Amino acid sequence: MSSRKTTLAPTIQQRHDPPTPPTTNHPNDQRRPPPQSRTHHARDPPGQGHLRRSMSRAHARHVKSASSSLKNPQRILDPRLAECGNGETRELPRPQIRCRDSSTERCVALATACIPFETGHRQTPGSDDICVSEDRKSVAVLSNVILSEVISVSTALVAVLKLRNLPLFFYMLAPLRLKFLSLVFAVRRGELMTQRSLEKVAEKENTDVSKSEAFEVADPNHKFMVIEGPQPVIVQFFRHYGHSIRDENSIRIGDRVREVVCIMIICYLFLYFPAGLLMAQWSNEDAQYLWLAYQLYAVLAMHAVRVLGWQDIGRTEKRIASYLSNGKTVWLRTRNGCAVSASLVLHAVSKTADGKDKVQEIIEKCKEQHEEGGNSTSSS
Repeated sequence: MSSRKTTLAPTIQQRHDPPTPPTTNHPNDQRRPPPQSRTHHARDPPGQGHLRRSMSRAHARHVKSASSSLKNPQRILDPRLAECGNGETRELPRPQIRCRDSSTERCVALATACIPFETGHRQTPGSDDICVSEDRKSVAVLSNVILSEVISVSTALVAVLKLRNLPLFFYMLAPLRLKFLSLVFAVRRGELMTQRSLEKVAEKENTDVSKSEAFEVADPNHKFMVIEGPQPVIVQFFRHYGHSIRDENSIRIGDRVREVVCIMIICYLFLYFPAGLLMAQWSNEDAQYLWLAYQLYAVLAMHAVRVLGWQDIGRTEKRIASYLSNGKTVWLRTRNGCAVSASLVLHAVSKTADGKDKVQEIIEKCKEQHEEGGNSTSSS
C-alpha cells in the first residue's frame, strides 16, 4: 500500500468513523468490524448520515491495512505481497495480460544504390534473400489467370459440346476475357526512384542518400512501427510510389482510357450474376442446372477464400509481408532496374507504455549510431 493511503487513513477515521463501543473479551472482536451507529451526528447535514455510514464501512478495511503496514515495512516496499490474518505474507497473483502489443522496427536499406543488378555493384542479394519484381507481365501471370478460371472454362465447354448452348458458352467465358482485357488496359503506376532522382531529392532536402535515419509511423491500427533507412528511399513510399500515372501515352493507349476501361470492367463484373440470372430464365432445364451448379461452386469458393485468408493472395505487398514476417530479407525491384532491400524485426511488449518506451529506445539507438558515424567520418 502506498504511503499516501497510510497518512490519510487516520484523518478518514476521525472524520467518518463513529465512536466505537467499549471492548470486550470476545475472541473475535479484533476481526469483527465495530457496530454502526444508526443516529445522525449533529455536524452531519440532513440526509447525509447514510453516506457517512457507507464511507465508514468502506474505509474500515483500509484503516486496518494501513495500521498493519506500518508494522510490516515489507508490505509497503513490495506491492505484490499481501498480509494474511496470522501476520504472514503471501504473494499476490500476477495480473493476466489480455493481449500483447508489438513494437516494429523495419530496416529499409538502399541496396545496390538503386542501380540495375547487371552492373554488379557493392550490394547484391544474398543466397537466402528473396527478389520480388513489380509490374511485370510474364508467362507465369498469364498461366495463373487461366488457372483461376479453370472451372468456368470447363463449364463453358460442357455448355457448347453437350448442351449446344452458345449464350451460356460465351457467358461462362466472360470472366476470363475480362481478366485478359484488364491485363492489356492495366493502369500504370509510379515506380521506384532511380539513383539520380534520389540524389536530387537528397540535395533538395539537405540530406544524404547514404545516411540512415529512423522514422516513427503514427498508425494506431498497426500499433508501433519504426522504419530505419535513408530518408529519400523511405519517403518515396509515402509520396508517389504506387500512384496512378495520368496524362501520358503508352503504346497509343492513354492513361485516362486505361482508367475508364478498368472501371467499366469492374462494373460489368458486378452485373455478371444478374445477367446470368436473366439468361437462365429463357434457357432449358439442363442449362439452368449447369448455371446453378456453377453459382454454387462460386459461393463455396468465396467462403473458402475468406475463411483461409486468401483475399490478397495475388498482391505484391501481401507477398512481401509474408516473407518479412518469416524473417527473410526482401529485395523489391522494378522494370528500370532499381532495387530496395527490406528486413523486419519484431519486439514483443506487454503493454502500450512499454511499446512507447521501446520505440524511443530504437530511435535513440539510431541517433547514437548516426552520431558515431558522423564523428568517424569527420576524424578520418
